[in-house]
Amino acid sequence: MPHFEFIWTQEITVHLADNDITPEKFEDVVRNPQSVGTSDSTGRPCSFGYANDGRYIICIYENVDDLQILPVTAFEVGERT
Repeated sequence: MPHFEFIWTQEITVHLADNDITPEKFEDVVRNPQSVGTSDSTGRPCSFGYANDGRYIICIYENVDDLQILPVTAFEVGERT
Protein backbone atom coordinates (compact mmCIF):
# COMPACT_ATOMS: atom_id res chain seq x y z
CA MET A 1 0.00 0.00 0.00
CA PRO A 2 1.56 3.33 -1.01
CA HIS A 3 1.99 5.98 1.61
CA PHE A 4 0.49 9.38 0.89
CA GLU A 5 -0.13 12.43 3.02
CA PHE A 6 -3.56 13.86 2.36
CA ILE A 7 -4.10 17.61 2.68
CA TRP A 8 -7.59 17.97 4.16
CA THR A 9 -9.42 21.28 4.30
CA GLN A 10 -12.75 21.99 5.91
CA GLU A 11 -14.17 22.86 2.49
CA ILE A 12 -13.31 19.51 0.89
CA THR A 13 -14.39 17.55 3.96
CA VAL A 14 -17.83 19.21 3.81
CA HIS A 15 -18.02 18.72 0.03
CA LEU A 16 -17.29 15.00 0.37
CA ALA A 17 -19.83 14.68 3.20
CA ASP A 18 -22.46 16.07 0.82
CA ASN A 19 -21.73 12.99 -1.33
CA ASP A 20 -21.70 10.69 1.73
CA ILE A 21 -17.94 10.13 1.42
CA THR A 22 -15.71 10.32 4.48
CA PRO A 23 -12.01 11.18 4.40
CA GLU A 24 -11.33 7.58 5.46
CA LYS A 25 -13.25 6.17 2.47
CA PHE A 26 -11.44 8.56 0.13
CA GLU A 27 -8.00 7.64 1.50
CA ASP A 28 -8.74 3.92 1.38
CA VAL A 29 -9.76 4.01 -2.30
CA VAL A 30 -6.75 6.14 -3.29
CA ARG A 31 -4.35 3.87 -1.40
CA ASN A 32 -6.02 0.64 -2.61
CA PRO A 33 -7.60 1.39 -5.99
CA GLN A 34 -9.32 -1.12 -8.24
CA SER A 35 -8.14 1.07 -11.12
CA VAL A 36 -6.64 4.50 -11.74
CA GLY A 37 -7.10 7.00 -14.52
CA THR A 38 -7.68 10.59 -15.41
CA SER A 39 -10.91 12.50 -14.91
CA ASP A 40 -12.68 13.09 -18.21
CA SER A 41 -13.97 16.48 -17.07
CA THR A 42 -10.90 17.93 -15.31
CA GLY A 43 -7.88 15.96 -16.49
CA ARG A 44 -6.90 15.33 -12.87
CA PRO A 45 -5.75 11.94 -11.63
CA CYS A 46 -8.39 9.70 -10.13
CA SER A 47 -8.77 6.36 -8.40
CA PHE A 48 -11.73 3.99 -8.57
CA GLY A 49 -12.63 1.45 -5.94
CA TYR A 50 -15.05 0.11 -3.38
CA ALA A 51 -15.73 2.08 -0.23
CA ASN A 52 -16.13 0.05 2.95
CA ASP A 53 -19.92 0.40 2.58
CA GLY A 54 -19.83 -1.44 -0.78
CA ARG A 55 -20.34 1.55 -3.05
CA TYR A 56 -18.05 1.90 -6.08
CA ILE A 57 -16.64 5.43 -6.03
CA ILE A 58 -14.30 7.69 -7.93
CA CYS A 59 -11.85 9.87 -6.02
CA ILE A 60 -10.42 12.83 -7.91
CA TYR A 61 -7.37 14.63 -6.57
CA GLU A 62 -4.28 16.67 -7.34
CA ASN A 63 -0.75 15.40 -6.78
CA VAL A 64 1.03 18.17 -4.89
CA ASP A 65 4.26 16.17 -5.04
CA ASP A 66 5.30 12.50 -4.87
CA LEU A 67 3.86 12.09 -1.36
CA GLN A 68 1.12 14.70 -0.93
CA ILE A 69 -2.39 14.53 -2.34
CA LEU A 70 -4.97 17.28 -2.33
CA PRO A 71 -8.47 15.72 -2.50
CA VAL A 72 -10.84 17.45 -4.94
CA THR A 73 -14.06 15.40 -5.03
CA ALA A 74 -15.47 11.89 -4.78
CA PHE A 75 -18.81 10.34 -5.62
CA GLU A 76 -20.50 7.05 -6.44
CA VAL A 77 -20.19 5.82 -10.03
CA GLY A 78 -21.04 2.73 -12.02
CA GLU A 79 -18.35 0.07 -11.97
CA ARG A 80 -15.82 0.31 -14.79
CA THR A 81 -15.54 -2.59 -17.18
